[in-house]
Amino acid sequence: ALVYYDKAVLLQAEGRLEEALAMCERVISEQAFSKLACATALLRKGEIFRALSRPEKALETYDKLLTDYPGRLDLCPVAMLGKGVVFRGQGRFSEALEAYQRVIKDFHSQSKFCVDAHVALATTHALRGDRKSLLAAVEKYLDFERGDEAFHAAFHPEETASLVETQQPASNPSSSRFDFASALAAYARGSDQEAMQHLLDCLEHTPVSAKDDFIVLEAKDLIRAWEVPGGQK
Repeated sequence: ALVYYDKAVLLQAEGRLEEALAMCERVISEQAFSKLACATALLRKGEIFRALSRPEKALETYDKLLTDYPGRLDLCPVAMLGKGVVFRGQGRFSEALEAYQRVIKDFHSQSKFCVDAHVALATTHALRGDRKSLLAAVEKYLDFERGDEAFHAAFHPEETASLVETQQPASNPSSSRFDFASALAAYARGSDQEAMQHLLDCLEHTPVSAKDDFIVLEAKDLIRAWEVPGGQK
């Protein structure tokens, strides 16, 4: 089963999604042999369905993972985040927000995924043009980043005159996270052009090793939406 899963990973990386999907199915068919591999294959299968623009199949796959393997705290939060991304892509914003809130409520012991959920909540409010709700969401996100002067300064620039000196160097994950937080804060304040520039900076400052990080994918979603005329509401 693990051999098939490794093949699925390689095929997906090469863009051969249908073949990768078939390898995931092979892993799942051998569930009795390796439940660990099966659960991991279900998550990847959901991601592949998303990449193939088959949202309903992605939701079905994520739900199966959540139902069959509720104890997998390393996989279930990712599946719930994936459901939120699918709902958001369908314009089902209320369901997306609910999915992200479920991550925070049901997987509160998994701090990394809770941070991702707060990021996703803020992104969803920004996509809806709900600046008031975005303001509250960004504050909660920054609570998870408390202790980091740069993140605090992104939302309260008047309190940190030496902001430029506190920024991280380019091509640093902390720098890209700071850029993303700055983009959300700028948009919440009504500074749309500044927000877009911070998002572009986020991508520029992201090292290759972090190009698939959740926050980077969220930044790309916002850029795609805001590049459309009237996208910034």
